[in-house]
Amino acid sequence: MTRHTRSCSGRHSASRAWLLGAVLLCGTAAPAVADQVYLSAAEAPRAVFPEADRFARRQVASTAELRERVAQRLGSLKPSVWEQGYEVATAFAGDRRLGRAVEVEEIGKHRAITLVIGVDPQGRVAGVAVMVYREAYGGEIRSRRFLDQYRGKGEGDPLLPSRDIQNITGATLSARAVGRAVKKAIAVLEVLGDTATEPDPQPPSPAAAQRGEGHVARVREAHYVMGTMLEITLEASSEEAGRAWIRRAVAESRRLDAELSSFRSDSALSELNRRAGAGPQRVPRDLFRVVERSTQLSAASAGTFDVTVSPLLRMWRRAARDGRWPSAAEIAAARRLVGFERIRLRPPDEIELAGRTSLELGGIGKGYAVDRMVEVLRRSGARSALVNFGGSSIAALGPPAGESGWPVWVRRGSALDGPLVLRDMALSTSGSLGKVERVAGRPIGHIVDPRTGRALERSAQATVLAPTATEAEAWSKALLVDPALARRAMAARPSVSALVFEGS
Repeated sequence: MTRHTRSCSGRHSASRAWLLGAVLLCGTAAPAVADQVYLSAAEAPRAVFPEADRFARRQVASTAELRERVAQRLGSLKPSVWEQGYEVATAFAGDRRLGRAVEVEEIGKHRAITLVIGVDPQGRVAGVAVMVYREAYGGEIRSRRFLDQYRGKGEGDPLLPSRDIQNITGATLSARAVGRAVKKAIAVLEVLGDTATEPDPQPPSPAAAQRGEGHVARVREAHYVMGTMLEITLEASSEEAGRAWIRRAVAESRRLDAELSSFRSDSALSELNRRAGAGPQRVPRDLFRVVERSTQLSAASAGTFDVTVSPLLRMWRRAARDGRWPSAAEIAAARRLVGFERIRLRPPDEIELAGRTSLELGGIGKGYAVDRMVEVLRRSGARSALVNFGGSSIAALGPPAGESGWPVWVRRGSALDGPLVLRDMALSTSGSLGKVERVAGRPIGHIVDPRTGRALERSAQATVLAPTATEAEAWSKALLVDPALARRAMAARPSVSALVFEGS
């Protein structure tokens, strides 16, 4: 796909492509590990250049060319993460240029560790600090004593535990991740070159001052919610206000997780599933709303998206565990328990499920949570924010100050396409073979067609743009199966558009 920038807003949507259909086959969620946020993006450069009295910042996109040049400098060292972009902060003290700081991420054992790396004009490490730590173990690498070992190191040093870095028992993988992050940061800064000049302070225009645009703090936090990373970036009049808004949004996502998760036996969804066949059940407001919206989307997609798909999901999980392809009779038996017509809604807060019906909201829940968080931020006072839930469900509220929208890159395999520039729009990406199982020697993905009961065996990816993340996420699952249906559905929905990639 040709790389380009595309503006996507409530007024202008991206060019339209096929819509395909599917339902998410969810694996068991990883146990939640509370992320620990130590530094914001605004605070990070000063952590590695404490003597600086000012910083000049610039944003750099992670283009294919930049990544290729960085990879060449790294040689055999392979980063576990390629960032979508870099904010480079050049540090000054008086008339001296102290060096540059850049934020990077690397995977420890399971989760990404976010660090800020400071590099002096000679290409030597000036400082390393942990911004966000998400692992359950290995936290000893956060200590100043450990991180100070990297000071003075350069691109040619191994930066390996038990070689030039003292290892910490039980934290080897995290220590290796820090070493990779430092090497990657040095390589990124070398490729970019030290071209930043100190900006002259420009007073805001009278109109901007009247709107309060002269004092904008950009705040970013990452939290572990619903088995994945939730990142919220926003602009506020102060960092304190921005963090308070983010706390409210994160609290809303955790509340919804407790209500909508099928992995929690105490959730409202699990209780509703247990009472299938027992008549109308009163449910919380958000559970009713997301099920109501799900049935509307099921009807719009002719049943290719369907939250009653749980019996089929369980059947395919058993098949993967037993290593045998399910029989036609088994598929048919599970299929008889699936269909959105098995749900009866009694507004404003009652749902009745037919006997043995079981709902799975994994294909729409994150999108609904993103929409609710955007609304919480808007009501709190935010006018510019980007909510990124696991990279697969993203929504933009307004544009950043001085920009037309929020830049978002779409991952396609190991490549990044974009940026798409989002403003008051949502985006969701799903792939048919994102979580591959082998059943009787045949690879199957995590998408099941609820109409036929069969798991998808081909590789495809859909990225959908829509006015809401709920709609975008449902279509990105539902629109991976039937191209002919997709064309008809797209014709009736000019506000929804998609990019679809076939094959690996």
